[in-house]
Amino acid sequence: AWFVLAVAHAPGFLGWAAAALLALAVEQSVRIARRGKPAVIVSATPLRSGVTRLEITRPEGFAHRAGDYLFLRVPGIARHEWHPFTITSAPERAALTVHVRSLGNWTSALRRVASHPLAPGAAREIVAHVDGPYGSPSGHVFESRHALLIGAGIGVTPFASILESLVLRANERGERPVTLRKAHFFWLNRDRYSFEWFAALL
Repeated sequence: AWFVLAVAHAPGFLGWAAAALLALAVEQSVRIARRGKPAVIVSATPLRSGVTRLEITRPEGFAHRAGDYLFLRVPGIARHEWHPFTITSAPERAALTVHVRSLGNWTSALRRVASHPLAPGAAREIVAHVDGPYGSPSGHVFESRHALLIGAGIGVTPFASILESLVLRANERGERPVTLRKAHFFWLNRDRYSFEWFAALL
Protein backbone atom coordinates (compact mmCIF):
# COMPACT_ATOMS: atom_id res chain seq x y z
CA ALA A 1 0.00 0.00 0.00
CA TRP A 2 2.83 2.42 0.85
CA PHE A 3 4.56 1.77 -2.46
CA VAL A 4 1.40 2.27 -4.54
CA LEU A 5 0.64 5.54 -2.72
CA ALA A 6 4.23 6.73 -3.19
CA VAL A 7 4.05 6.20 -6.97
CA ALA A 8 0.59 7.83 -7.16
CA HIS A 9 1.80 10.84 -5.16
CA ALA A 10 5.08 11.26 -7.07
CA PRO A 11 5.33 9.27 -10.33
CA GLY A 12 8.98 10.34 -10.62
CA PHE A 13 9.72 8.22 -7.54
CA LEU A 14 9.54 5.08 -9.68
CA GLY A 15 12.44 6.32 -11.83
CA TRP A 16 14.62 6.99 -8.78
CA ALA A 17 13.77 3.70 -7.10
CA ALA A 18 13.86 1.43 -10.18
CA ALA A 19 17.46 0.21 -9.72
CA ALA A 20 16.98 -0.51 -6.01
CA LEU A 21 13.66 -2.26 -6.63
CA LEU A 22 15.22 -4.41 -9.37
CA ALA A 23 18.07 -5.40 -7.03
CA LEU A 24 15.51 -6.22 -4.31
CA ALA A 25 13.48 -8.37 -6.73
CA VAL A 26 16.63 -10.28 -7.78
CA GLU A 27 17.66 -10.83 -4.16
CA GLN A 28 14.20 -12.07 -3.16
CA SER A 29 14.09 -14.42 -6.17
CA VAL A 30 17.48 -15.91 -5.25
CA ARG A 31 16.44 -16.32 -1.61
CA ILE A 32 13.18 -18.06 -2.59
CA ALA A 33 15.12 -20.45 -4.84
CA ARG A 34 17.63 -21.22 -2.07
CA ARG A 35 14.89 -21.83 0.48
CA GLY A 36 13.23 -24.53 -1.59
CA LYS A 37 15.29 -27.47 -0.29
CA PRO A 38 14.02 -29.12 2.89
CA ALA A 39 16.39 -30.71 5.38
CA VAL A 40 15.78 -33.08 8.26
CA ILE A 41 16.54 -32.35 11.92
CA VAL A 42 18.45 -35.51 12.82
CA SER A 43 18.54 -34.75 16.54
CA ALA A 44 17.24 -32.07 18.91
CA THR A 45 19.03 -32.20 22.24
CA PRO A 46 18.06 -30.01 25.22
CA LEU A 47 21.16 -28.73 27.02
CA ARG A 48 21.66 -26.85 30.30
CA SER A 49 20.77 -23.17 30.67
CA GLY A 50 17.92 -23.28 28.13
CA VAL A 51 19.94 -24.13 25.02
CA THR A 52 18.85 -26.66 22.40
CA ARG A 53 21.35 -28.30 20.04
CA LEU A 54 19.98 -29.13 16.59
CA GLU A 55 21.77 -31.42 14.15
CA ILE A 56 20.48 -30.94 10.61
CA THR A 57 21.24 -32.84 7.41
CA ARG A 58 23.22 -30.68 5.02
CA PRO A 59 21.09 -29.65 2.03
CA GLU A 60 22.53 -30.44 -1.40
CA GLY A 61 24.96 -27.76 -2.53
CA PHE A 62 25.18 -26.12 0.91
CA ALA A 63 28.77 -24.97 1.53
CA HIS A 64 29.65 -22.63 4.38
CA ARG A 65 32.70 -21.12 6.04
CA ALA A 66 33.45 -21.16 9.75
CA GLY A 67 31.48 -18.39 11.42
CA ASP A 68 28.65 -18.23 8.84
CA TYR A 69 24.97 -18.16 9.78
CA LEU A 70 21.72 -19.41 8.26
CA PHE A 71 17.98 -18.83 8.46
CA LEU A 72 15.92 -21.74 9.74
CA ARG A 73 12.20 -22.49 9.37
CA VAL A 74 10.51 -25.43 11.07
CA PRO A 75 6.96 -25.76 9.65
CA GLY A 76 5.96 -28.03 12.54
CA ILE A 77 6.41 -25.04 14.87
CA ALA A 78 5.54 -22.07 12.63
CA ARG A 79 4.87 -22.34 8.90
CA HIS A 80 6.11 -18.91 7.81
CA GLU A 81 8.72 -17.87 10.39
CA TRP A 82 12.42 -17.74 9.53
CA HIS A 83 14.97 -17.33 12.33
CA PRO A 84 18.73 -16.64 12.02
CA PHE A 85 21.25 -18.85 13.82
CA THR A 86 25.01 -19.16 13.66
CA ILE A 87 26.25 -22.48 12.33
CA THR A 88 28.19 -24.11 15.16
CA SER A 89 29.64 -27.03 13.20
CA ALA A 90 32.81 -26.79 11.13
CA PRO A 91 32.57 -26.78 7.33
CA GLU A 92 34.51 -30.06 7.36
CA ARG A 93 31.61 -31.84 9.13
CA ALA A 94 28.95 -33.67 7.10
CA ALA A 95 26.00 -32.41 9.18
CA LEU A 96 25.09 -28.89 10.30
CA THR A 97 24.57 -27.98 13.94
CA VAL A 98 23.06 -24.89 15.53
CA HIS A 99 22.64 -24.05 19.20
CA VAL A 100 19.39 -22.22 20.02
CA ARG A 101 18.82 -20.25 23.23
CA SER A 102 15.20 -20.25 24.47
CA LEU A 103 14.26 -16.57 24.55
CA GLY A 104 10.86 -16.30 22.81
CA ASN A 105 7.78 -18.20 21.67
CA TRP A 106 9.44 -19.94 18.71
CA THR A 107 12.62 -20.95 20.50
CA SER A 108 10.61 -22.10 23.54
CA ALA A 109 8.41 -24.26 21.29
CA LEU A 110 11.54 -25.77 19.76
CA ARG A 111 12.84 -26.48 23.26
CA ARG A 112 9.58 -28.28 24.15
CA VAL A 113 9.89 -30.47 21.05
CA ALA A 114 13.45 -31.41 22.06
CA SER A 115 12.46 -32.04 25.69
CA HIS A 116 9.87 -34.72 24.88
CA PRO A 117 11.72 -37.86 23.79
CA LEU A 118 9.95 -40.44 21.68
CA ALA A 119 8.82 -43.81 22.95
CA PRO A 120 11.24 -46.65 22.11
CA GLY A 121 10.82 -47.74 18.52
CA ALA A 122 8.81 -44.65 17.50
CA ALA A 123 9.93 -42.57 14.56
CA ARG A 124 9.41 -38.88 13.98
CA GLU A 125 10.98 -36.78 11.26
CA ILE A 126 11.21 -33.08 11.93
CA VAL A 127 11.49 -31.23 8.63
CA ALA A 128 13.29 -27.90 8.50
CA HIS A 129 14.04 -25.47 5.69
CA VAL A 130 17.46 -23.85 5.52
CA ASP A 131 18.28 -20.52 3.86
CA GLY A 132 21.94 -19.68 3.57
CA PRO A 133 24.75 -19.65 4.30
CA TYR A 134 25.39 -15.97 4.92
CA GLY A 135 28.86 -14.69 5.73
CA SER A 136 30.10 -12.88 8.82
CA PRO A 137 33.29 -10.96 9.69
CA SER A 138 34.60 -13.91 11.72
CA GLY A 139 34.86 -15.90 8.49
CA HIS A 140 38.15 -14.11 7.76
CA VAL A 141 39.88 -15.44 10.88
CA PHE A 142 42.09 -17.82 8.93
CA GLU A 143 43.52 -14.90 6.92
CA SER A 144 45.07 -13.33 10.06
CA ARG A 145 48.37 -14.20 11.74
CA HIS A 146 46.95 -13.92 15.27
CA ALA A 147 43.28 -14.23 16.24
CA LEU A 148 41.61 -13.18 19.49
CA LEU A 149 38.21 -14.86 19.95
CA ILE A 150 36.06 -13.45 22.78
CA GLY A 151 32.53 -14.74 23.36
CA ALA A 152 29.97 -14.33 26.13
CA GLY A 153 27.20 -16.83 26.76
CA ILE A 154 25.47 -18.05 23.60
CA GLY A 155 27.47 -15.44 21.67
CA VAL A 156 30.24 -18.04 21.49
CA THR A 157 28.53 -19.89 18.61
CA PRO A 158 30.62 -18.46 15.71
CA PHE A 159 33.79 -19.42 17.56
CA ALA A 160 32.60 -23.00 18.10
CA SER A 161 32.62 -23.47 14.34
CA ILE A 162 36.06 -21.83 14.03
CA LEU A 163 37.58 -23.88 16.87
CA GLU A 164 36.18 -27.15 15.52
CA SER A 165 37.54 -26.29 12.08
CA LEU A 166 40.97 -25.63 13.61
CA VAL A 167 40.90 -28.98 15.42
CA LEU A 168 39.87 -30.88 12.29
CA ARG A 169 42.47 -29.11 10.16
CA ALA A 170 45.16 -29.94 12.72
CA ASN A 171 44.10 -33.59 12.42
CA GLU A 172 44.43 -33.53 8.61
CA ARG A 173 40.65 -33.32 8.04
CA GLY A 174 40.85 -30.18 5.95
CA GLU A 175 43.16 -27.61 4.40
CA ARG A 176 45.48 -26.24 7.06
CA PRO A 177 45.50 -22.44 7.48
CA VAL A 178 48.51 -20.84 5.83
CA THR A 179 48.45 -17.47 7.59
CA LEU A 180 47.02 -18.18 11.06
CA ARG A 181 49.74 -18.93 13.61
CA LYS A 182 47.99 -18.56 16.99
CA ALA A 183 44.43 -18.17 18.27
CA HIS A 184 43.49 -17.05 21.79
CA PHE A 185 40.00 -18.02 22.96
CA PHE A 186 38.08 -16.47 25.86
CA TRP A 187 34.55 -17.53 26.79
CA LEU A 188 32.64 -15.83 29.61
CA ASN A 189 29.53 -17.39 31.18
CA ARG A 190 27.18 -16.62 34.05
CA ASP A 191 27.33 -20.21 35.31
CA ARG A 192 29.58 -23.22 34.90
CA TYR A 193 26.82 -25.33 33.32
CA SER A 194 26.93 -23.30 30.12
CA PHE A 195 30.37 -24.70 29.34
CA GLU A 196 28.67 -28.07 28.82
CA TRP A 197 27.21 -26.82 25.51
CA PHE A 198 30.56 -27.46 23.84
CA ALA A 199 32.17 -29.81 26.36
CA ALA A 200 33.27 -32.32 23.71
CA LEU A 201 34.85 -29.60 21.59
CA LEU A 202 36.64 -28.02 24.55
